[in-house]
Amino acid sequence: MRKVFLDCGANNGCSFRAFKEYYPDWRQYEIHCFEPHPGFKNAFQGLPVIYHPDAVWVEDGEMDFYITGGASSTLLEEKVIAQNKHVHALVKVPTIDLSKWIMENFNKEDHIVLKLDIEGAEYELVEKMEKDGSLEYITEIHGEIHGPKCGKGYEDDMKLIRSFKNQGLDIYAWSAADDEDMTFKKNILNEEFMVNVMYPNWIRKGFTIEGFEQQ
Repeated sequence: MRKVFLDCGANNGCSFRAFKEYYPDWRQYEIHCFEPHPGFKNAFQGLPVIYHPDAVWVEDGEMDFYITGGASSTLLEEKVIAQNKHVHALVKVPTIDLSKWIMENFNKEDHIVLKLDIEGAEYELVEKMEKDGSLEYITEIHGEIHGPKCGKGYEDDMKLIRSFKNQGLDIYAWSAADDEDMTFKKNILNEEFMVNVMYPNWIRKGFTIEGFEQQ
């Protein structure tokens, strides 16, 4: 059995550093960091990781990648529009069919920790992973659900959460707001957490969640 950490949306390596803090046996893991932002390429030099300059997606190929300032970037134009962001640069980046890649490179007996912080692409990606059966390979998942920040609503979020539940998985909330806020295994992203924590926070920031009525 192999131990594997798949860091999707690895940013500048900050989530790898957090992983080291929360997993004392991190040296036993085969660590893959996927980060398409060209500004972060050099951040992985010298780290004990396998760096992939690809955006994880539903197919292999190439896509437009929107850089909206600093560390902020996304594959999805919808996220740029939903947040009314200014696009500082539009570049082409390689994409990888993560679902296919997982099934081609690992076994269901492997211990795979998946972290998804992919700026709205999680909805399409997880739908394909569930359809393909690659979610069955995942042992543990941490992620950020971007909801109205990428034009998604209540039903989209609940469908995403159900996809994990159908495989007996809880998705742990991941936040990359700053290094101190990066946590593993702190909160479970279920309907209660979304309704009582995430949605009120988004509403305070001026977002509207389609299909959700605040009590």
